[in-house]
Amino acid sequence: MSDIRSKYLFYNNLKFNWQETIFHELKNGLWKQYNINNHIRNSLTPANQPHKILPILNDYIVVPPGVILDEEKKVLKEDLYTASFGEMDKVKLLNLFQSYFSQFANKKIAVHLSGGLDSSIIIGLLNHFGIPFYLVGLESNRFEFRTEQAVQHKLAPMGKKTILLEMDKYPSFSNLSNRQLSAIPDDNIKQVEGSKAVARACSDLADVVFTGQGGDTLFVDLIPNLPNSWKCNISNEFIPYFEVEHLYPNEGIELISPFAEKSIINAICSLRIGLGYDPLKKWARSFFKEFLPRELSDYTYSADFFGTSLSGLEMAKEEIITLFETAYSITNHTIFSKNEINTFLKQDVFDFEYQDYISYCNRISLAVWYNSLYREGYVK
Repeated sequence: MSDIRSKYLFYNNLKFNWQETIFHELKNGLWKQYNINNHIRNSLTPANQPHKILPILNDYIVVPPGVILDEEKKVLKEDLYTASFGEMDKVKLLNLFQSYFSQFANKKIAVHLSGGLDSSIIIGLLNHFGIPFYLVGLESNRFEFRTEQAVQHKLAPMGKKTILLEMDKYPSFSNLSNRQLSAIPDDNIKQVEGSKAVARACSDLADVVFTGQGGDTLFVDLIPNLPNSWKCNISNEFIPYFEVEHLYPNEGIELISPFAEKSIINAICSLRIGLGYDPLKKWARSFFKEFLPRELSDYTYSADFFGTSLSGLEMAKEEIITLFETAYSITNHTIFSKNEINTFLKQDVFDFEYQDYISYCNRISLAVWYNSLYREGYVK
């Protein structure tokens, strides 16, 4: 299997073969096998320890993007790419980026205008090479978004056309009852409506959309000065699988991260070799300074949009309760019971500790899935 994969795969334990989809089997009752308790335990399993994932279906082994299966041992493990180090400088890296972008010469290009560093580097480089592009993003007047909004407005004139959608029109956890049915419960339930809106806006402009996904890995990680010492999970860390698999294809668009290109991964790692953990991305801010607004190159800051998530969760409470009621009628599982609903009703979500918030999101994703099964007629 490829080390760059945006799809879930399913290994059939009965037929000993691979399947790309299990919707037919779900419609015939496979959903009844779903192990809710293991699902909850798996939510606490670190992403780099897939061997600890417990089975959620008896008949299938579910293999997420970024994970591969040892078919003999029936053990899941990370699908890792080992970076190659070599002689590198800024001119060589810029040539690599220019060569990479040249393959899209006959395509209309858009870029996510998030206001963050990683996508801003892509925007700055395209502008430097004189490659025309469109910009599409979500903006907000909330206090937490003040720096990103300032950066967005600085970069906006670079686009042939720039579209900034109002984030508050697409609150977190909105429209959960109409979420597209997925083969298994999907953790991507928070900002789906906003992501859909951005994809729709891009569809009128572009064939290809660039994202800055993967920058966190390349610019933050410690890069040891040893051969074959640094590995990354391209499919998990560089590919926003939900958007790549479900949202952008519906609009006839490819969503791509230039940072997922292996030659670019190798080059940036070669430049950062021997450098330590860099959570503020000081190296990247300095190295790409000439392509960035000074708000990103001369300053560091900590982005925190947890408040927007909690606001959306509070607004979605009534809908979530209805979803829990449906899930309980199907599963009779205690996590959806009346007692749990009452606890959730009394909970001030703005007092949530982060782990409690994650736990509730996990339950909500389950309830959304059962509701979608019911809505689509899979539950008789």
